[in-house]
Amino acid sequence: MRSIEAFSYFVYMLVAVIKNILVFLVILLIVIFGFADTFFSLSKTYDEGFIDTFDSSLQYSYEIVLGEFGDTGAYDVLTYFFFILATVLSMLILANMLIEIVGATYGEVSEKRYIYVF
Repeated sequence: MRSIEAFSYFVYMLVAVIKNILVFLVILLIVIFGFADTFFSLSKTYDEGFIDTFDSSLQYSYEIVLGEFGDTGAYDVLTYFFFILATVLSMLILANMLIEIVGATYGEVSEKRYIYVF
């Protein structure tokens, strides 16, 4: 019976982390859709365009979040600026934000551990 009591603490921690990560996921979706729209709009300024449809632009933005940069080609300064901004924002800032959310939730739950053990 003791193992079930100790396990309840970890289940509560998992539920608390998932609740706090939902806000992070909304922010991440906004960033992905924002940069997808930016890259799609910028690709219309080229004859060939490096992105043909919004779906491929969305996939390109999602791949940037995952760290896959692909072929950016030879484009103007504005396109490279948004590419670097998307890389820094999604990979560095949002990853640190996720780590901080999980760490803060762990700290809050750990302080009240005796409450969550049933």
